[in-house]
Amino acid sequence: MNQGGRGRIQAIVLCLLLLIADRWLKQLALAGRSLTIGPLDFELFANHSLVFSLPFPAAAILTLMVVATMVVAMLVVRSWPRAGWPWFGSMLMLSGATSNLVDRLGHGFVIDWGYLGPWWPVFNLSDVMVVVGLGIYLWPPPLTSR
Repeated sequence: MNQGGRGRIQAIVLCLLLLIADRWLKQLALAGRSLTIGPLDFELFANHSLVFSLPFPAAAILTLMVVATMVVAMLVVRSWPRAGWPWFGSMLMLSGATSNLVDRLGHGFVIDWGYLGPWWPVFNLSDVMVVVGLGIYLWPPPLTSR
């Protein structure tokens, strides 16, 4: 990842585009759209629980989501001077966490829509952004020289 200003702008634009795509897909799910694309079933699943549908009290879930989003925001700020892959990973996590927090605050649940079968938890694009972002943050790809 380019560590200059242009690389940061590209990363921010990519995270914003993914956030917009996530919000759009969630609106489609809320509107009742459903379809199947290969192994993926797209349909609304109102996730009132925490990760992997583990039951927790609503106040605890909201508190944990707010705290987690704030921690990720601090990672973004802390890694800003270095930019690079860890910063990009934290930006992806922040985008995904923010979108799921918006769901929880606005609807009382997270809007999940991706179903791959009983062997995989229901998910959304925000979840993918958080998981991929965490992977990039913890295990950044090697920098390549041009």
